[in-house]
Amino acid sequence: MASFAFVPNSLSIARGSTVHFENRDPVEHTATEGRDGIAVAHPIVDLRIAIGATGSFTFSRPGVYGLTCLIHPTMNMTVVVR
Repeated sequence: MASFAFVPNSLSIARGSTVHFENRDPVEHTATEGRDGIAVAHPIVDLRIAIGATGSFTFSRPGVYGLTCLIHPTMNMTVVVR
């Protein structure tokens, strides 16, 4: 997370991989399953990441995950888990 964006904004990973989200911005962010600042009904991924902190999530199920920042709705990314 840098310059109010997920960097990179898309990933393709193997099932069981852990993704680390490092917040390099001067404000708090989230990495929440959803899109355009709106979470899905029951998000599997739901991290709140403070300034300078890192959050991690291990993707154990294959699929396509859309992630968003609930605070900054223009921050979106896609994680494809094989």
